Amino acid sequence: MSEPWILDIDTTVKPLYGHQEGAVVSYNPHKPGRPSHSYHCYMMANLRLVLAVEVAPGNQHTSKHSSPRLWEFLDGLPAEQRPWLIRGDAGFGNEPVMREAEQRGQPYLFKLRLTKGVKRAIERAMSEQDWQSAGRRWQGKDGQLRLQGWSRHRRIVILRRRVERSLALTERDDAGQFAAQLRRDRRRPRGLGIRRSGDLARQRDSFSRPALSRPRR
Repeated sequence: MSEPWILDIDTTVKPLYGHQEGAVVSYNPHKPGRPSHSYHCYMMANLRLVLAVEVAPGNQHTSKHSSPRLWEFLDGLPAEQRPWLIRGDAGFGNEPVMREAEQRGQPYLFKLRLTKGVKRAIERAMSEQDWQSAGRRWQGKDGQLRLQGWSRHRRIVILRRRVERSLALTERDDAGQFAAQLRRDRRRPRGLGIRRSGDLARQRDSFSRPALSRPRR
């Protein structure tokens, strides 16, 4: 009997330069508009040991593109050597992936996107008192949830911790005035960003930079 282990699944976007097979312009958070490949990685947690990598075109970066290789990999392992748990981000917390894992009797732990149903579940949980310590100043609470499109109720776990610093920080610039501006991040809908005095100064300079003229002879 082998020791229990955890399988982490993740997708990495690899920007490409030049002409390469499978270079497609798609989701690319670091180099928007740059062609890329998608690396679907399957790793042994803690050891960070890469067990398998599938290279796909840049527009094949979602969980539906990772799933065929994932289930092929798991089905090829003897029952006693399969992972104790598979983990993934919110891209894997959907009905097709969870249903496939449940049909195989494979435990999993996936994040969920903050949809309206998930937000309502969090709001209900925050009003209740039966939170338990989860270590490292975190508190946890579990419950049952069935979102639209799910075939059944599933267990969810919510974690929270107290924020010990201000969420809106300000800095005083050289003129002695507060130069911090809260703005909506256009790249991330619903995101709230903080612009500090250095950012505002660079923006001011970019708009008020004088034109260079050739010196008189």
